[in-house]
Amino acid sequence: MSSAAGPNVSTLDEMPDHIKQATEDAAKAIRRRLDAKKEDTEADKEAADPKAQEEYTFQFKWTDGNGKLWKGTFTNRVLTHTDRQWVGALQSEWQLGKPHDSIDPEVSAMNYMLAHMTATLKHDVDWAKDIRKLHSTELLQELYKEVASHEATFHGHPTYQEASKKDG
Repeated sequence: MSSAAGPNVSTLDEMPDHIKQATEDAAKAIRRRLDAKKEDTEADKEAADPKAQEEYTFQFKWTDGNGKLWKGTFTNRVLTHTDRQWVGALQSEWQLGKPHDSIDPEVSAMNYMLAHMTATLKHDVDWAKDIRKLHSTELLQELYKEVASHEATFHGHPTYQEASKKDG
């Protein structure tokens, strides 16, 4: 049986070979274009946001409450699992091996930030040669915000500022 529009085909197996081949070729071409577009989109995202790279160089500029300007160029590298182990060991060493919950939370957080940045930050900034010798916790926190933002972006997580914009 056939209709005016063409043969009546109820399954793909009943289609003529040339139509099956044309359909498969068209589907492959569409898949290739979609895959290429996906790769382009990912490449564009990485190019558009340098924080999406494993290493991220940033200009730090912050003025403390006394009006002193702290600035410099830093390069942060995302932590590997080995780095995380080293950061944990370094933090534990600085806490004199005491249980984590026996340390003041502010000191514990400070030790983590210091250990993390010791492992991942590269720079030639004189004032940051030994960040453990700095006096301002706020300076440490401001510098760490850039490091944490880079890692969050690299891993595809929203940063605190991005999440706040969505919520507010």
